[in-house]
Amino acid sequence: MKKLLVIIIFLTIGSNLMATPEIEKKLFTDLAAAYNKSTTAVNKAIAKSYSDAAAAIVIPPAVVVPPVVPPVVTPPTNTAWPKDVTAKPTGPKKALMDHQGDLNTTSENQIIDARNVTGKILVHNNGVKITNFKAMAVWKDPGKTGLVLEDGIIDGQNVTENAVQWSDYTARRVEVTRTVDAFKAHGETLIEDCWVHDLFFSTNGPGGFSHNDGVQTSSGNNVTVRRTRIARTRGNAALYAQADQGTISNVVWESNYITDSGNYMQYSKESVTAPQFGLVNGLTVKNNTFGKRPDYLDPTWGYMMAECRANNIVWENNIQESSGKQTKLDSSGKANPV
Repeated sequence: MKKLLVIIIFLTIGSNLMATPEIEKKLFTDLAAAYNKSTTAVNKAIAKSYSDAAAAIVIPPAVVVPPVVPPVVTPPTNTAWPKDVTAKPTGPKKALMDHQGDLNTTSENQIIDARNVTGKILVHNNGVKITNFKAMAVWKDPGKTGLVLEDGIIDGQNVTENAVQWSDYTARRVEVTRTVDAFKAHGETLIEDCWVHDLFFSTNGPGGFSHNDGVQTSSGNNVTVRRTRIARTRGNAALYAQADQGTISNVVWESNYITDSGNYMQYSKESVTAPQFGLVNGLTVKNNTFGKRPDYLDPTWGYMMAECRANNIVWENNIQESSGKQTKLDSSGKANPV
C-alpha cells in the first residue's frame, strides 16, 4: 500500500515538474479533499498522504522587487559662462540640412531640428520647438504661444531688424548677431544661456542712429534674462525695459555678463511717449557683472553701467568687473561702485 501511495504522489509531482510550490500545495490539498470523500480505508490513506505532502511544502515569502527608479541626472553647470566666451554653450550641436529661403511652420507642436535656413523661420502655430538651427530671424505670429528655441544661431547679416519677436517664448543657448535688436521680449519670455554680440549699428533711426537693444521689453509681464552674455551692441542698451506699448511687470535680469554695450548697459525708466503706462512694476537685478565701458561714449558721462528706475526694484550683488566692487543705485537710479 505504501509503495502505491509513493508511486501516485511521484506521478502527480512528475506531471507538474514546472509547477510552483503554491500550485503543488493547492494540488495536494485538493486531492486530499477529493479522496477524503471516499469511505474506503485505501482512499482515506491516500487522502492523508496528500494532506501530509501538502503540509510538507513550505511556500517561501514573496520577493518584493522595488521599482527601478532612473537616477536624476543633473547636467554639469557651466560656471565659466557667461564671463568666459570660450566656454560658450550656444549654437547647433549636430550637422544641419540646408533649407533655401524662409521656412514656415505648418502644424501645432511641430518640431524643427537640424536646419540651416537661409531666410527666416516664420512661426504660425502654437507649441513649436526649433532646435539645432541657423536662420536670419525667428518671427512668431502674435497670439501664438509655447515657442521654444534651443541651440541655434541667428545671424541677421546686417539686414534683419529683429532676431526674435515678440512674446511667449523660451530661448536657450541661442547666439544672435548682426541684427538691429536681438530679442523683443514683450511678456512671458525666458532667455537663458544665450549670447548676443556685434549688433548692426546704422546711422538711420531717431536721432540719426539705430537704437540697438540686446533684449528689449516694451510691454508685458514675466520676462527673465539670465546667464546671458551681451557684448558690443552699441545703440541703446544691452537690457532695456520701458513701458512704451503697455504696462510691464516682473522683469528679472540675473547672472548676466554685459560688456562694451549700449549707452547704459542696463536701462529701465518711464516712457516719454506713453507716460500713462508708468514705470516697470517689479524689477529684479542681481548677480550681474558689468565689463568694459564702451570706448565710443563721451568720457565725461561716467561708467554708464545702469540707469534703473522702477517700482519695487531689487538690486543685489551687481559687480563692476574692473574694480571687483559691488555697485549700488543712487537716488536717480544710476549705478555706482560702492
